[in-house]
Amino acid sequence: MRFLTANGIDPSHQVVLTHKLMEVGGGAQKRGDDYFLTRGACRLIAMNGDPSKPEIAGAQAYFVVQTHRMEQEDALSADEKRLQLRERVKTAFRVVSGVAQGAGLSSKKQPLFHDARYQGLYGMSRRDVLAKKGLQQDDNPFDHAGPLELSANEFQMNVAADVIQKEGIKGEYNLISKDKAIAHDVRQTMRNSGATMPENLPTAEPIKDVAKRLRQHRKLAAKALPALSSCLLGDLGAPLWRHIGGALLSALRAKRLRGRVFAVVNHVVGFIAGGNAHDADGIADNVGGALLAFRSGWHPGRPPRSQYSVLGCRSRTR
Repeated sequence: MRFLTANGIDPSHQVVLTHKLMEVGGGAQKRGDDYFLTRGACRLIAMNGDPSKPEIAGAQAYFVVQTHRMEQEDALSADEKRLQLRERVKTAFRVVSGVAQGAGLSSKKQPLFHDARYQGLYGMSRRDVLAKKGLQQDDNPFDHAGPLELSANEFQMNVAADVIQKEGIKGEYNLISKDKAIAHDVRQTMRNSGATMPENLPTAEPIKDVAKRLRQHRKLAAKALPALSSCLLGDLGAPLWRHIGGALLSALRAKRLRGRVFAVVNHVVGFIAGGNAHDADGIADNVGGALLAFRSGWHPGRPPRSQYSVLGCRSRTR
């Protein structure tokens, strides 16, 4: 349990002693020790085993792949959120423009109406905002805005559309004045909250580059998904689960806890299946096969060389 303590984890919260009847041959049973393990304990057992053993190495490689995958997903999540926010700003822009037009704002005065938002929210005109942020005059400021800046503009436009309709504001002068006043109120709220003023927020990566990166990732995922799904959930998934099952068994054997592995398997199967009974049955079969193979002296040996060799399983595709 030293690796639990070294990580600042109380072992009593992760490993609980229990007892069960165990077969000893000839139909006889005896009472033996068993342990309930949390998901965290299952992971730590595999991660802290001896990497010179192929089973341990396979399990640790699996966790490395999962960590890298999560890091990529976090980065993609930030891109997707910004792209979605940019689309919401585009929608809010259309809505407030339509509401203002319905209240008597001519098409010629639309640029003045929207420039009033910049003057109120940024304290300067749209032209000056572009110059301050080092952008070209034909650039769209929203395409280079980060989450906070986009959110502030979306909020202002939604409030302006609501107030114009609710108060029944009419006339071009009144509409432009109200739009600027609402933007100024949003700016004042940001100032009072201690937030960075919109004109001082850093310029973000062009939104078109973000969209391009997301499209590329989706294409790659679409190509890799069939082979990876087969590897993890199909008949080719058995080598992977043998690595993990073997790793758990190796770690437990080191402490002479062979009879207690079943609690570990239950936790691992339940965690990976995520509560899906169908997936749990398939995973349990693979892990069960791994246990039988390990008991009979099976060793996975060197993982095959393929694009998924780090997972210890071979891809169907070449």
